[in-house]
Amino acid sequence: MKKIETDKNGELSTKDSNYFGGKFSIWEKVRKKGIGSPKIIYDSGIAEFDKLKRNVEGEISFVNFELLKNGLILRLNLNQRFSCVGIKLDELIEINLVGYRVKIKRKKYGKMETKIVHRGELEFVEINETAKFVVIVREFESLRKYFEKEELREKLRFSISTNPPEKDYGHLLEILGIFN
Repeated sequence: MKKIETDKNGELSTKDSNYFGGKFSIWEKVRKKGIGSPKIIYDSGIAEFDKLKRNVEGEISFVNFELLKNGLILRLNLNQRFSCVGIKLDELIEINLVGYRVKIKRKKYGKMETKIVHRGELEFVEINETAKFVVIVREFESLRKYFEKEELREKLRFSISTNPPEKDYGHLLEILGIFN
C-alpha cells in the first residue's frame, strides 16, 4: 500500500491519480452507480493507519474507498485525523468478505418481527500485507454490491458463515434510551 498525500479538500494529486490508473469521467461514474463505498470500520493491517491509533476507548476508525481505474484509495477518518493510502488493483490478490448472520427483532406495523441480516468482516490481501475491516449491519449489503463492480468482482471472495445467527441487542439499547 502506498501512502498518499491529499490537499485540504481530500483531493489526490495528478501524479498519484495517474499512478492508480486515473480517475473515471463523470459519465463513467454514473454508469458505475458511483465509485465511493459506504463507511466501514478499520481494524488492522495498514501501518499508516495504525500510526494514528491512540488506544483511546471509544475511538472508531472509519474508512471508505474510492475506485480508480487501476486502484482503490482508502481514506481513514479517526476523530478528524485523516490518512490516505492506495492499492493498485493488480497488486491486490483478493478481497475476502465474510457475512455473519444476525437475528434482529423489530416492530413492524405494531407487531414484533424477526429478521436475519448480516454484519461482516472484510480483508484485503496483498503479497506482504493483510488489512482487516469490520462491516456493520447497516452497510453490509451496499458494501457487498460495491465489491461486485466490474473492476473488483474477480478479486472478491464472498461467503456467509455457517455459524448460528448472532443476537442483536440493539433493540434493548433503544428501549433503555442508550442508542437511537
